[in-house]
Amino acid sequence: MKERRPTVHYLSLRNIPAFEKQNRRNPPSGQKQDYIIQTLVDIGYRVNYVSFSESRNNRFYRARKKKLSENVTFFLTPNVPGKYRESFAFRWFSHLYAARQIKKGDILLVYHTNGMRNDLLRRLADRKGMKFVYEVEELYEYVHETVDEIKAKDELEFLQCPDAYLFCTQTLCERVNLKHLPYAVVEGYYRYVRSDIPKWNDGKIHCVYGGIIDAVKGGAIRAVRAAKYLPKNYVVHLLGYGDIGSLKEEIEKNKSETVCDIAYEGLKNGQDYIKFISKCDIGLCLQDFSASYNAVSFPSKLVMYLSCGLRPIAPKIEQLTNSRLSENIVFYSEDTPQAIADAILQIDPDQTTGIREMMDRADKTFVADLRTLLS
Repeated sequence: MKERRPTVHYLSLRNIPAFEKQNRRNPPSGQKQDYIIQTLVDIGYRVNYVSFSESRNNRFYRARKKKLSENVTFFLTPNVPGKYRESFAFRWFSHLYAARQIKKGDILLVYHTNGMRNDLLRRLADRKGMKFVYEVEELYEYVHETVDEIKAKDELEFLQCPDAYLFCTQTLCERVNLKHLPYAVVEGYYRYVRSDIPKWNDGKIHCVYGGIIDAVKGGAIRAVRAAKYLPKNYVVHLLGYGDIGSLKEEIEKNKSETVCDIAYEGLKNGQDYIKFISKCDIGLCLQDFSASYNAVSFPSKLVMYLSCGLRPIAPKIEQLTNSRLSENIVFYSEDTPQAIADAILQIDPDQTTGIREMMDRADKTFVADLRTLLS
């Protein structure tokens, strides 16, 4: 009789089109999660993708389930309005879901959000004989302009509960993995997914920034300011969500001094995002050199640019220069619009040789590391 492979119960925050009317929150981490899920399936696991995403609608929704493929099933926790929503969802998971879906020896993979109930998950893992793996993409307290060191210490203690980890960088591992537990590093979506569609083919060089638009990370604002130093045969596209009003004000303020085109293209997800990125030539990964979050996160947009065949530019910081992907990144050394523009101008958009081979190597390394971690 064939031995049953354990099921991986992947806890995160996500919604899917089938439940779009529930208006659940849908963070931008989905593409990397999809990559991890596909890798788990490729090495022989079934995956139950369990979303704790809350609804913006002030109403009750029961738990839902949808089979996404032969080996992947999506579960959406129930939603109740008010302050008890989170505890209600975890009670459903601990009692109803666990009783019906979790078998002894399964694997619990948890995406780090501050709302996770680690005490409850640790007890459940012990009771069911599960390996408990924490996926840590960043330390949230370091994303604020001013870091509260007490809260940062609490967040670090919050993460000392699993049996193993997935990290986005080796630097983050060194910060979090105080017990020297087994771990693997995955920086982002390593598979080459470039859409087989033509470029803009308008004689211009198209740069793209895709990500959060805010004052803390400031990548979109940097792109607008750098555009002043680009010639008229360049176009800067901005994709994302967040403080769109401030972005449009910045575009208007710099308009008279800018000869290249700047366009805010709205928010794009999934295949729409991949298709748009694939039409462009240069990816913009722009952030503050000195920001505290640099040491405890990795810009997944950088990996997605490479997956779509683009050469990206990025700040010359340790996490990026030590990346598996650094050979195809153009770095800038000063956080100024002129330095960013100079880096953009260094790139010949026709020279993309080697990107696909580099991504294939990174993918094979992660597949082997994940198989070892979970075996």
